Amino acid sequence: MNDLVIIGGGPTALRALAELEEVLAASSTPVPRRRPRIVLLEPAVPGAGAVWDPTQPEHLILNADAGIVDLRCPSIPLNYRDFADDTRSFPPRASVGSYLAWCFERLRTSAHWELVHLPHRASAVIPCEDAFDVRLDSSVSVKGREVLLATGHAPHTQPDHVALSSVSSRRLTDPVVVKGASLTAFDVVADLTQGRGGSFLRAKDGCLAYVPGGSEPRLITLWSRSGQTMLPKPRYSTTHEAAAVRGESAALRSLPTPDLAWWAALRRAAQAAAASHSISIDADTLDRVWDASPSPPGDVGVETADRWTHDLNRAEGRVDADARWWWGRAWACGYQDIVAGLDRQPRSRETWERFGQRAALLERWAFGPPADTIERLLALRRAGLLTCHRSPSQPNPSALTIDAVTPRPGVLREPRAWAPASPPAVASAQQELWSQLLGTGQVMVRPGERGVLTRPDGRCVPENGGMTPVLCALGRPTEDPTLGHDSLHRAFRPEFKNWATGWSQRLRSTHDIHQGAVT
Repeated sequence: MNDLVIIGGGPTALRALAELEEVLAASSTPVPRRRPRIVLLEPAVPGAGAVWDPTQPEHLILNADAGIVDLRCPSIPLNYRDFADDTRSFPPRASVGSYLAWCFERLRTSAHWELVHLPHRASAVIPCEDAFDVRLDSSVSVKGREVLLATGHAPHTQPDHVALSSVSSRRLTDPVVVKGASLTAFDVVADLTQGRGGSFLRAKDGCLAYVPGGSEPRLITLWSRSGQTMLPKPRYSTTHEAAAVRGESAALRSLPTPDLAWWAALRRAAQAAAASHSISIDADTLDRVWDASPSPPGDVGVETADRWTHDLNRAEGRVDADARWWWGRAWACGYQDIVAGLDRQPRSRETWERFGQRAALLERWAFGPPADTIERLLALRRAGLLTCHRSPSQPNPSALTIDAVTPRPGVLREPRAWAPASPPAVASAQQELWSQLLGTGQVMVRPGERGVLTRPDGRCVPENGGMTPVLCALGRPTEDPTLGHDSLHRAFRPEFKNWATGWSQRLRSTHDIHQGAVT
């Protein structure tokens, strides 16, 4: 019998294992008579998973600061920067993937367990007596006393970056429509330009210029439903700005409902961010962004380029009284307080739907790409190779279209209906496994949310009563009841340490009862 089956083998699983090894190494309780056996299911490279594939093209870069990539524990002596000897803030994702794969190999050799990797996906989790039967895509199964769901970005629908970067794909020299205008879409633009031989050069006037490679499309159109652009990350130091925001956003920890008082507190945080740069911005100016009318459907390339130009100035520290910029800075700098205050709280339809609509904008304003990415997009615009189109409808079916809409977190494509006693939205599940878990009532999604509800130690809350075996979930599948699931940000969520502590305690209790050989 396996003591633990982990479904998904990317950074979420690594974070859980790193925390678990620290707990086991620090425990003064006598070790069990045998090492626990852990099975990790991951069809891609274990540790890296599909998203952080070490073989992906080098032009695809990390969109968060590399300083957060740190899985140090007894078996892993280095963080990413020490491992790669790389001080860049936004290194290639392939390099980060190499670090993650190395971390898994280090964890595999830990003296605290026997860790086995199986290159399979799980299709179902069936409870049986005091354990689970985990069905695999190969029509076989593995048994485990506990299961940890760490499926991360599910399903794996990201574009094939290797194929898009291949100059042998001659049809991609025709005009291309890219559905989406967020981080995944920006990656596709890089595939179609840098990946196909193009490069960027700093001109004498200081502007970045694109040097064609000869195999890029004649025109790339970013097709956006909202027309809202992502704001770049600041290049300036945000230390004083963050301190000013936290002075106001700390109040959000005691406000469990995103009602008008909650938004007033976040607004004060935005004003504090601006004031830290000696800029005054009134409440009405900040609030007008929520009621702003979108651009009419059509080409919005000119206004998007204008916005990018001003945003790059702001990213350099030449800030002004732009409401979107300061809302974004408040959201980014105060995010820990936002997450802590709303964690697993009851949701009301009015306040939660408003929160969802505004949060979708705030995420774009707070957690956009590095400024270098926006600068490259502007260079492509000046070269006549890039435009943007706003339309709620789909592109013309005859157009060569690449789907680059970033999948939302959680396990449902759309939030569960608010209707009383609404069904658990099995048909809306993003993955066969989650459809099965929802259909059997082993997990639940609350009305208005997309992610499964868990306890603070990661244990799943079932739809229809308690169970003896322990089923846990960590990371992106739990988004909405909990927030803030950057797969690389180890220290942000407390569930990982809580889960590790609980699992180690249950392990020792179980081994007092089950002292037979591993099967």
